[in-house]
Amino acid sequence: MAEETVDEAVKLFGLNAGPCRTKETQLIGSEGWGKNMFISLIQRYGLETEVAQHLSDNYGDRAWAVCGYAEPTGLRWPHYGKRLSRSYPYIEAEVRYAVHNEYALTAVDFLARRSRLTFLNSNIALDVLPRVVEIMGDELHWPKWRRNKEIRDAELFMESMGVPFGSRRYRVGWSEWTRELLKRVWLLSGNRVNGDNVEGLVIKGAVQNATRISRAQFEPGEVDRLKGSFTRRTSTVQDATKWMSMEDVKTLVTEKIDLAWLEESDVDRVILEVTHGRKVIDQEEFIHVCATLKDLAASPPLSRKSPKTRERRRIPVEKSGGGV
Repeated sequence: MAEETVDEAVKLFGLNAGPCRTKETQLIGSEGWGKNMFISLIQRYGLETEVAQHLSDNYGDRAWAVCGYAEPTGLRWPHYGKRLSRSYPYIEAEVRYAVHNEYALTAVDFLARRSRLTFLNSNIALDVLPRVVEIMGDELHWPKWRRNKEIRDAELFMESMGVPFGSRRYRVGWSEWTRELLKRVWLLSGNRVNGDNVEGLVIKGAVQNATRISRAQFEPGEVDRLKGSFTRRTSTVQDATKWMSMEDVKTLVTEKIDLAWLEESDVDRVILEVTHGRKVIDQEEFIHVCATLKDLAASPPLSRKSPKTRERRRIPVEKSGGGV
């Protein structure tokens, strides 16, 4: 693709250029690379086979330099190569290498622009984020406030990659997540916040976010099924647009979406926010409502959970060896 683009540019603008030499140009790391280099990495550093193949294929002969940043695992096997996640062969040494050799200055630099883990699996990237920030913080001597900022910035970036809205609630708690949502979505617009309108602002933030991350909340084929259900229950007006009343939308949503902890008042708020107060809703707005409700239902605040659920969260101390 790059070759064809350059060829077209040369032709279009009458540039003076010789034939393409990309096929003969060696990439960085290719000089000392061979198909069996990963075996030498295993023999030298005691790496897992999958990790050694990953380093060989992605870094070429620079894999040796990456391994130079590896720390002992403390296990009988592998000897080196602490994974960031068991699901992928990325190791902690790659973070250090990226900092010192590839100009990685933020957590997003490594997760999205060096390792590309965010593009492969944004949820796994979210899981390894704290460890990545810890390593980069040690290498770059970040203070605590900078480490916290890196985590917040990376989490917001990952929401744009499809991580469900509100995933931070599991990590930092409902109250802190809510405060940050209000600051991010509404305080910047000059609105004043009090205790009475917090839940309403959370709903508004969820509606805005559902628009931004598109269809990431739905299972394959779910959107088509929802559209089909909407079409079968609507009537066409003069402009050929299909509309549904607010009450009919509530009925359909209740049938098709698992609302979990959400109450009828929450559904009303979402619909009103999407339609800006109109009493009817079109198909695209209906999908928007469903996306927002699915996102909100995934992360209930502790105050909305049942007593049994709250009881399960309590850590018993009666049999903990004496307690505190």
